[in-house]
Amino acid sequence: MAKQIKRKSSKARPSKQRGRTGPTQSELWDQIRLKVATVFASIPAIKRRPLDRVEPAEFDAISAALVTGLSPKVAYDIAFHLTDWHFEAAFLLAVTWFPERFTQEEMRCNITGFVIHAPNHVAAAAKLAGWPIQDVFGVGAVEKASSD
Repeated sequence: MAKQIKRKSSKARPSKQRGRTGPTQSELWDQIRLKVATVFASIPAIKRRPLDRVEPAEFDAISAALVTGLSPKVAYDIAFHLTDWHFEAAFLLAVTWFPERFTQEEMRCNITGFVIHAPNHVAAAAKLAGWPIQDVFGVGAVEKASSD
């Protein structure tokens, strides 16, 4: 179920971050969404539809491809975890292909959103599929966060 996003005024206003002025986080997110959609709309082979959702038939196809050897519930859960960050994946492609279309603030905002949102979904999908979650880069990626 895709939520509707209302575009807000792009007038600069004080930001809560370090006394800066500029768009709010919500406005920045709306700007990014619009730019990513514009990038993908300019590519003729891409289906014209919202980038932040997977159509039921597409979701069902992913789930059906995974059901062999897995229960339908586990296949469904894996499909969810692989598609819930659909927009973030589109953003990464858009910013890689056309970095000049995004401000550094927009890049920082969505890259931060990506690293907060997507890795846990990918880890959950891997674990559900029976693959181990390992720290192959040796950066402490699977350590529990400290409660300092």
